[in-house]
Amino acid sequence: MTTIISNSKNKDIQEKYNLVCENLSTFDTGLWSELHHFITNHPGKTTKYHIKHYKNHKFTVDSFEYLLNQINRNRNTFHGIGPFVKKNGNWYCKSKTKYDLISIIDYQQKEIDRLKGVLHEMHLM
Repeated sequence: MTTIISNSKNKDIQEKYNLVCENLSTFDTGLWSELHHFITNHPGKTTKYHIKHYKNHKFTVDSFEYLLNQINRNRNTFHGIGPFVKKNGNWYCKSKTKYDLISIIDYQQKEIDRLKGVLHEMHLM
């Protein structure tokens, strides 16, 4: 297990960082872009929402927030990923590329079609 040396000598804080490192050690770096698109396509969602619905890794609350904070602080390392902003407990992607906007539109169109189907089944349309 990788140990992150923090400025704190607090054993509880160090153990928390060790658990975060253990969780993130199994996250495939090839999925960074996919995580970026997942967060971009689900703006305004909480950390708990993202860790519940993201299927390619089982984040913990601490590991998810730690990773996003690392992405934000190390922009050259994570070029093209993020940055992410947490406002009122909800996450947003600060930069959107043309691909991100198309992806959002596609996602919203699928959701509209799904809701139309629900209304149709209820004989309201």
